[in-house]
Amino acid sequence: MKKRAVRWSLICFLTYLSAYLCRVNFSAALTSLSLARGLDYELLGTAGAAFFAVYAVGQLFNGFLGDHLHPVRFIIIALIGTAACNIAVAFAKSYFLILIFWAANGYFQSVFWCILIRLLSMVTDEEAFGSASVLMSCANPTGYLISWCVLAPVFGNMNVALFFLIPAVTALPMMLLWTNKAPLLPTGHTLPLSANSLSADLRRIFALLKRERLLLLPAVLICLGLVKEGITFWVPTIIRSFSKGASYTTAALALLPLASFAGTLAAKRLLKVLSHRPYTVVRMSFIIMIPVCALCLIPLGAFVLLPLCLVSALACCANTVLLSFIPMHYLSEDAVSSLVGLFDFCSYMGAALSTYVLGSLMEGRGVEAMALVWVAAAATASILLIVKYLKSERSSVKS
Repeated sequence: MKKRAVRWSLICFLTYLSAYLCRVNFSAALTSLSLARGLDYELLGTAGAAFFAVYAVGQLFNGFLGDHLHPVRFIIIALIGTAACNIAVAFAKSYFLILIFWAANGYFQSVFWCILIRLLSMVTDEEAFGSASVLMSCANPTGYLISWCVLAPVFGNMNVALFFLIPAVTALPMMLLWTNKAPLLPTGHTLPLSANSLSADLRRIFALLKRERLLLLPAVLICLGLVKEGITFWVPTIIRSFSKGASYTTAALALLPLASFAGTLAAKRLLKVLSHRPYTVVRMSFIIMIPVCALCLIPLGAFVLLPLCLVSALACCANTVLLSFIPMHYLSEDAVSSLVGLFDFCSYMGAALSTYVLGSLMEGRGVEAMALVWVAAAATASILLIVKYLKSERSSVKS
């Protein structure tokens, strides 16, 4: 990549990592929140579902705006907002306030991905899209590693507020960085914004989805979010239920983000090996995911972490391709941010559904019941992707 592309890729990565720390900390804090505030997992799962629902709707809205407006104000306001919401949750004494502030955090968090991916598509050559996608996707497992293996062990027996105050502090240097770098941001082409822009943009994006045979992807992404976020949200709680001590828990929790790293890096390698055929990579990921999720139906005790790690790796591989690599190719259509927003909206609607449903299952039936949901989601996505492949092949033959 060129120097400018490398510089902006690193800035975008660090920004997204800071943002991620201000959202995955809730997962790391679940047990401490439950003990300190006297809340059961079903209530905390509802707060997580509220976050994902607001995040999903925000992605749709901000994805549309991202193709119309310059990104710098978005990023700075979002950093201020997510830091403020984390500070508010840190000092909230009631469940109602936690629910409200964490849902509000979902909106500010919804700004980052679509805006940053659009910016990267503007400064990166097409042959480097794979590298840029992988770098940005690595913010996910890095955030989980820091939250689960640093925040949780260090602050787990201290004030639960520190789970939220420490990540909020990381947003400050990023605000200063963006303020300093703002004059150097590439402007790129932006669409005019008017009262009729939303309906016109929706029609334009729908026509693009239809022309590119992408109409089945929203349903696939709902399934992806249901599996991927369901696992990452509840794994710390699952592992602590089998815990054999603090050292064991920390080592076990490190495995899932490392598996996510592996899946993200595998996406880049597979795209190269398969000559940049992204849908083949995604289809393979979901098909393999079905039997691996089914392993979780067996009462494996602490060993359930192994299939969960493999599922997470497969989900991250598919996520990297679907939510960054594919949309980045539509810069010439002025649709990068809108597509990312739409795709992320679908993914996190699945996450919201997953967090709520799995919270209820976690209270009464354990991880084996959760696995049934994951198997069904992976199987559904596989069928949809096979249908998409068959339709594309039929169209190729006709043409």
